[in-house]
Amino acid sequence: TVKKLYPGIEEFIEEETARFKVAENQLCALSVLHSTLAVLYIAQNIIENYNAYKRIYSVLDYEDLIVITRRLLENKEVADWVLFKLDGGIEHILIDEAQDTSPNQWAIIRALTQEFFAGYGQHQEDLERTVFVVGDRKQSIYSFQGADPAEFDKMYHYFNKQAQNFAKVHLDVSFRSTKAVMDCVNTLFSASEAKKGVVPDDEQINHRPYRLGDGGRVEILPLLKPLEEKEDKDYNWLLPVYREQKNSLSNMLARQIAQNIKHIVESGELLASKNRPVKYGDFMFLVQQRNAFVEEFVRACKDIGVNVAGVDKLKLLEQIAVADLISLSKFLLLPEDDLSLAEALKSPIFGLDDDDLFKLCHKRTGSLFESMLKNEAYSSVVCKLKELLNMVGFVRPFELFNHILVKLNGRKNFISRMGIEVEDVLDEFLNLTLVFEQKHTPSLEAFIAWVAKDEVIIKKEMEQGQSDTVKIMTVHGSKGLQAPIVILADTTKIKSRSFKSELLWDGDKEVYFPQSAANYDTVCAGIKQKNLQADFDEYRRLLYVALTRAEDRLYVAGFVKSKDADEASWYKLLENNITSNVTLPAEDKRIVYDIAQENDFKESDVIKPVVLSSVLHPSWLTPAPLENPLAKPYAPSKSNDDETEITASPLEENGNFYKRGTVIHKLLQYISTIPVSQRLSAALLFLKKELPEFSTEERQKIADEVLKLCKAYAEIFTESSMAEVPIIGEVEGKIISAKIDRLVVTPDKVIIIDYKTNRPAARHIAEVP
Repeated sequence: TVKKLYPGIEEFIEEETARFKVAENQLCALSVLHSTLAVLYIAQNIIENYNAYKRIYSVLDYEDLIVITRRLLENKEVADWVLFKLDGGIEHILIDEAQDTSPNQWAIIRALTQEFFAGYGQHQEDLERTVFVVGDRKQSIYSFQGADPAEFDKMYHYFNKQAQNFAKVHLDVSFRSTKAVMDCVNTLFSASEAKKGVVPDDEQINHRPYRLGDGGRVEILPLLKPLEEKEDKDYNWLLPVYREQKNSLSNMLARQIAQNIKHIVESGELLASKNRPVKYGDFMFLVQQRNAFVEEFVRACKDIGVNVAGVDKLKLLEQIAVADLISLSKFLLLPEDDLSLAEALKSPIFGLDDDDLFKLCHKRTGSLFESMLKNEAYSSVVCKLKELLNMVGFVRPFELFNHILVKLNGRKNFISRMGIEVEDVLDEFLNLTLVFEQKHTPSLEAFIAWVAKDEVIIKKEMEQGQSDTVKIMTVHGSKGLQAPIVILADTTKIKSRSFKSELLWDGDKEVYFPQSAANYDTVCAGIKQKNLQADFDEYRRLLYVALTRAEDRLYVAGFVKSKDADEASWYKLLENNITSNVTLPAEDKRIVYDIAQENDFKESDVIKPVVLSSVLHPSWLTPAPLENPLAKPYAPSKSNDDETEITASPLEENGNFYKRGTVIHKLLQYISTIPVSQRLSAALLFLKKELPEFSTEERQKIADEVLKLCKAYAEIFTESSMAEVPIIGEVEGKIISAKIDRLVVTPDKVIIIDYKTNRPAARHIAEVP
């Protein structure tokens, strides 16, 4: 009827709809323009102030070193002269981890190699120049540092076009992983949905394992999903501190993995390829990000006695225990600071609750502390606070915090409420006070200001095989490392696809700032989709890096709060593609791919090393001419015996003996800077950090020996003595370069001390070096 009354109504509606869409898009674009101009105005002021600050203090940041170098080499007025001067001194350029090189860094490399392929530099017959690039596009995971696989490909084509003897060498042999792990990696990244952004569409991934005959295993555990339970109406009314968290999916998975690790180790299960029992140090627990799940896993491990190293990186000021100690410090510096005192009172140090605070604060006439002074019920807490107030102006920060944690039972109370994992946080905080005292005048006010000025990140070096503990790392942090057994548990989290208020970068061209999802015009929507695609490409490359950390075994697990994981997640990519392409027997709903250890190796299966012709040996690989005797400094404290007898091999049993001596040497270097009353606790804290593999009794024995020495030779270990004093000079045609372990200068004498902490003491004068 409408069509009959209004002929052409459909075409009219379609035209008007299209016109409205165009107008809506133009309004969105106008909104983006205004918000972007505002952001650029603010950014310009920030950048100008930041650059002015750097000029005033004559400093550069890391990005300056790259950007300014690029500008110098690309400035037409000076670039030719600079490149000409450099040209005579650069013959070979080696670029390692090239997939992580940013566009600015590639621009520098391009400028430096221009003369390699053009002009006079190209035709020098007596000079062979080379560019050697090592990189794996599949492992480009540092986009937040500017790395771009597209730029990697672009530079490949650039060198291919410029260089005369260009060659691309494919390295497809894996010396790290067993056949079981490599089969799964090959199968997964042959699938179209998994290889996007990892392997070019026209290439096929085909890693060959070097470790033929070694047993391996890949196991995918069932996904933990929420159970349908009756809703507890009272649960939502409970305060967070009283809510039961142990039944959360993340906590269940953390405890399940911890129990599996403990069972594997304590049952004596063999690591077949090495013919020995599995150790805690064989495990590497990988996550995408450090989050609450990591803390739950650490807690689960410590609860059942699994040796765990803790997280590899710790933001100290974000830890609740540290925040509590800082709040208490702020009150001690300003007793009128009610908020800081209230925070400290609710901490485990004092253990008050909201009801206590209400009694103290309601209808009070003065400060919170004054209210406490009038209330006899809190006399014990007041007594502790007065004790600390009397100390704050007279003791060093380390001594104050050590008193809070030891004498006031702060450490015991923190562990009681937060679990044993808080010990690492408290130890690192005490270490931080010692670092501060070595570089600054020790005062609580200065320490709090120093800590608040910068984000304090404690990074633990997760060295291979250094301790028998489960390593916990992010996939980014694990790059370049490996472990016999890798556990991937954080496998269901993916990048958010939602449109939101954020800065959108269109490569190096433009920047846009839509204030909300409703303000996205077609340009911003296109950039968002392109960036999302790049993010998911890197997400899959991150999975490739995670999988290839495993030497012998790989365990995959995950949990979801919905009915199933997203199809783009790591878990579903593995589940969908491994099960459909490889024959994997099911065990208790687990997906298991297992290859048994073989004792006999076929000669034809062994990948033999290629013997390179002597023609490939360039002149720069020939031995260098003999050094001038003066060029190598002579260290008098190192005898020939030191060179041959003291060097410890990691395969020898005396490795710990050698490390023990090195740590004692370092402890003797700093012990004199610490007041005598604090030396024992400081020494034990230092030894716990440096010698985690030693028992508590062994560390106590070392501390006692060092303090006994300091007491016996008190004249040497005073605060006025100096440690590690460098000396250099020429004696009888030899350069003497050394460090005096300890130097004491008095009005009538100079005492020079040289330690020998890595060998038994000399029995008579003739044995003294």
